[in-house]
Amino acid sequence: MRFGVLRFLAAIIAVFTSNIATAAIVTSSSSAIAQFVSYTTYDSGDVVFSLANGGISGCSNGFWIAGTDAGAKTVIAQVLSAYRTGTPIVVYADPSQLWSGSGG
Repeated sequence: MRFGVLRFLAAIIAVFTSNIATAAIVTSSSSAIAQFVSYTTYDSGDVVFSLANGGISGCSNGFWIAGTDAGAKTVIAQVLSAYRTGTPIVVYADPSQLWSGSGG
């Protein structure tokens, strides 16, 4: 049951971090979340998190979820829950989609 929820979470993160039609999606290995930071000054509550295993090529500094995206509150709650419990997750992301707060 938990495995299914984690796959759902990974799929949702992919939606929030990429444009599926043109994205070059990369996949992380299963890892706990090392850091979870929320920002009120970017997009009404952007969240940035990083994986304990160092992430994936092109996303070694972590992943982000825009606070204004549809469904963001639900996904952020799931990521926070995985962080607090130490539950490993798998992330699908598009390295070309940089977070505006990263300065990159």
